[in-house]
Amino acid sequence: MAGRGHGRGLLLLAILLIIVPLALSELNNIIIVSRMADEVALKCRIRILGETIFFKDFYLKPGVLDEQIFTPTKRPFFIECYYGYKGNYASKVRIFDVVWPDASDCRVDRGGCLYEIKDAVLYKTTRARGKRVVGDLPIEQCKRFLGIATECWQRRHRYRLLGEKIDYWEFFWAQ
Repeated sequence: MAGRGHGRGLLLLAILLIIVPLALSELNNIIIVSRMADEVALKCRIRILGETIFFKDFYLKPGVLDEQIFTPTKRPFFIECYYGYKGNYASKVRIFDVVWPDASDCRVDRGGCLYEIKDAVLYKTTRARGKRVVGDLPIEQCKRFLGIATECWQRRHRYRLLGEKIDYWEFFWAQ
């Protein structure tokens, strides 16, 4: 009798060793960290054929990692975020798209995708392809007098600007 129970345990272990790697190959992981001086907000949504589905709101404190694991759908989709940082706001900041050549690099079994925001530039790092620039995030610089912005200008961009600039209320009410 003791041998039969041991055999079932080995069978269960063998099944798990087959199923778990298959399940991990279906999961994706997005890890995001901000190296900016203050908190960065990313309100992210999945877009599937005109439909919008909540993904995650990231409120990134400097140097603190946050992540989200997800299972891709069978239909084409992408993940877009509303971006907010110190009075700068943008919509349509795309951080993931199943049609991108490196989309499969975000799978859990391949190490996931690390996104880093540094000096208003969004970087993406994967185990397979290393670090690359995704693009610039909008940021205004202002002259201030007694704490009030007197003159503001858009910082020069080294890379393609991500998203579309929006105002606070569009960001606040973003769905």
